[in-house]
Amino acid sequence: MYRCVTQLKGLVIDADSFYNVSKSRWKELTENFKCVFITSDKENKIEYEKLYSEKNVLYLPGYLKLFAPSSASHAKVLDMLALRTTEIAYITKETRFLDNALSFMSGVVWVTEEVTYQEASRAADLICSGFDALAALLKKGTKGFLGEVVVYPDSDREGLIIPVKFNVDGETYLMCMLGRYFGYSHYMNQLHPYSTAIIRNKSKGKAYGVYNRVFLSLYKTTINTLKRNHKIDMICSVPARPGQEDRFKKIIEELASDNEIENLNASFNCISNYPIQKASSQMERESNVKDAFVLSNRIDGATVVLIDDIVTTGSTLKACIRELKAKGAGEVICIVLGINQLGGTYWSSDAPELYCQDCGNKMKMMVNSNDGSFFYSCFGPNCRGVSFREAKRRIQTQVECRIDVTEKDYIL
Repeated sequence: MYRCVTQLKGLVIDADSFYNVSKSRWKELTENFKCVFITSDKENKIEYEKLYSEKNVLYLPGYLKLFAPSSASHAKVLDMLALRTTEIAYITKETRFLDNALSFMSGVVWVTEEVTYQEASRAADLICSGFDALAALLKKGTKGFLGEVVVYPDSDREGLIIPVKFNVDGETYLMCMLGRYFGYSHYMNQLHPYSTAIIRNKSKGKAYGVYNRVFLSLYKTTINTLKRNHKIDMICSVPARPGQEDRFKKIIEELASDNEIENLNASFNCISNYPIQKASSQMERESNVKDAFVLSNRIDGATVVLIDDIVTTGSTLKACIRELKAKGAGEVICIVLGINQLGGTYWSSDAPELYCQDCGNKMKMMVNSNDGSFFYSCFGPNCRGVSFREAKRRIQTQVECRIDVTEKDYIL
């Protein structure tokens, strides 16, 4: 989902990154959205102004374009569009512009022909392969990744499965990314229902497993999509550590039964009680899971689907893939609910947060264990919780009021 967008009304286009797209093609989008074109090329500036008028073009000298969007340029485009932060989306093909745009709560769209795992660890709200795909998705009103859209309250349940190139020992494997996961250190952690659903669903507590049926439907949809181009023979999940509950057990059983493919989980096991990976570096993670997984039978030539929920460095998936390949797998395809989003800084040091109006303490997003709905609570005995809808309204108000750039800072 667009992280904090209420209704998409305006587009801010990194025009220089679309050098191979005819400038006149953007007219398709200007019919439905207010648009501003950002450029550091004076000839481009003149051409865009001829096609779309001066009020639709923001010229930035090269040294300023390197930092765009910045707080000053962001305030400027809001003024040009007469819109709010939560009503616009940045569009780019360039990763540096993408990284800068992700520090704001506006929507961010990345146009790229392929996505590597490293790039997926800092993903835009919407990813598409080219201008035609971009225009089609905006016209349909597609709002983002499949998992994020399905879980988001009041969504229309139409989203994207993103193919990601996952490198293991010099070979590239297909990873299907169903969404993003924002960890506790990321400014989006308490603002992203999908992340809360994933972590609450796997953590021991009242909401443990409450989203199993929803996640099962996401895996099913992805497998049905894969079957258009792949003959899938087997399926398994990342094995649980010795003595721990296999939370994927019923999910894998149903996926195998519905698709008439072999369930490998009974013969695919973890033989090492490796330490929890959360605080480990990538090198430590690789070492921890080395030779941790064993498949007890040969699977020569088989196409195997391997599923997991949160992936951070990919070390565990790599170890699983190595074992599956060592036992003869012809192709391994990964399906993951979310790729952990690394880094991530808000443009202001004061990121939007929700505080209890009764006691003033910080509130956390929670999941109702009965129906999977989201709410916020500070856990105070005499304090009132806040519905997701009301929390979203307060947070969006914070975001919209945060862009307050003085006239001096506004000069570009």
